[in-house]
Amino acid sequence: MQKTIVIVGAGGKMGIRAVEKIGLHSGYRVLMCENNEQRARGLAERGFTVTPLAEALAEADFVMLAVPDAVIGSVAHAAVPGMKPGSTLVMLDAAAAYIGELPHREGIT
Repeated sequence: MQKTIVIVGAGGKMGIRAVEKIGLHSGYRVLMCENNEQRARGLAERGFTVTPLAEALAEADFVMLAVPDAVIGSVAHAAVPGMKPGSTLVMLDAAAAYIGELPHREGIT
């Protein structure tokens, strides 16, 4: 069964890098989430489909937060409750984990 990766913030600087590397060259199913309309249009112009966050989280085996450092905590708190048991949250900047910004939920790594 193919694993699913969700890239949150897919239209930003780090998100685009992740989309280009993971979205195009991996064996994973990749869902892209972007709440900024202009960036979402940019993804669409490149041929990518933006998936609503709630829908994507329900299917994700891995959720990658490619969002600015200042919002990692709030985005994680919004995302973790919607993640399926056994899934993994990945951040491109791990500082939030060290300063206690991340939510804890049993069954989520």
